[in-house]
Amino acid sequence: MKTRIITGLAMAAGAVCLLTLAPPVWTYVLVQIAALLGADEFCRITQPAGRRADRVAAIVATGAVVAVAWWAPEHTLTLMAVSVPVLLGVVLFSDGEVEEMGTRAGLLICGYAYLSFALVCLTFILGQGPELLGAPRGGQY
Repeated sequence: MKTRIITGLAMAAGAVCLLTLAPPVWTYVLVQIAALLGADEFCRITQPAGRRADRVAAIVATGAVVAVAWWAPEHTLTLMAVSVPVLLGVVLFSDGEVEEMGTRAGLLICGYAYLSFALVCLTFILGQGPELLGAPRGGQY
């Protein structure tokens, strides 16, 4: 138990240092990896017997939202609006029982919206928050 706590504290200290002192590209990489792992885990929890196409589509859409929110934040809402019909199309045109499609689509869209909005807030805080507060960011002293 002590080992896990010590490891967690060391990882937390490393993550805080990376987020505050590293160049913005490394911060983006850390956020993107966390987003992709979180999207995969969320899909596995909500749809344990779900289709692989649904999971891949949700992971790709979530990663795209993080990338656009980080590098071109003015297009984030457009991407999120376009992604919903694409995800619905993935469910509609995949194989499976028609009776299950509503549940699959609902879980996919709800998970996508939850993760995307949370990650957009995170990328805003990490990307623009320090400048708004007047603090240096990304290894700038």
